[in-house]
Amino acid sequence: MSNRAKGLDVEREVIKYFSEQLNLTRFPGHNYQIGSSRALSKATDDAGVDIVFTSLAPDYLRRLNVQIKRRTIRTKVVSIDLEPLIRIEGFSRPTLISKILVPKGRATKVLGYYVTIKLDDYIELVRSAIELQELKRSESNSDQNTPRSKRRR
Repeated sequence: MSNRAKGLDVEREVIKYFSEQLNLTRFPGHNYQIGSSRALSKATDDAGVDIVFTSLAPDYLRRLNVQIKRRTIRTKVVSIDLEPLIRIEGFSRPTLISKILVPKGRATKVLGYYVTIKLDDYIELVRSAIELQELKRSESNSDQNTPRSKRRR
């Protein structure tokens, strides 16, 4: 299998994972929210972005521009090449997802999937998560403060 085909397989894996974890409809489904830039946007694909979130996706995802890399590490040093992330820097929220593999006999073993983003984007993500937690907490507190109906005896 060629390196290109292996890379496209990882792209499909990540799209499937996003769609399952975030309940998104994949291309070519009806009203799709996520898909490969190869299928959806030649300009975006040419710019190095691999995964596209459509206008039907939640706002926090629409601004993500994801580049996928598959890397087999054959030394004791594990490294992630940031060049693809820098190449898509002109896009909003450039994100690099790397599938890292290590040799295991004649095969390879998945060491893990890693996400690399800019520090400012990470801070924005953390702030959004905190705001969401506070919103849920305040909704929960307001539910507890509502009077309950008394049971009839």
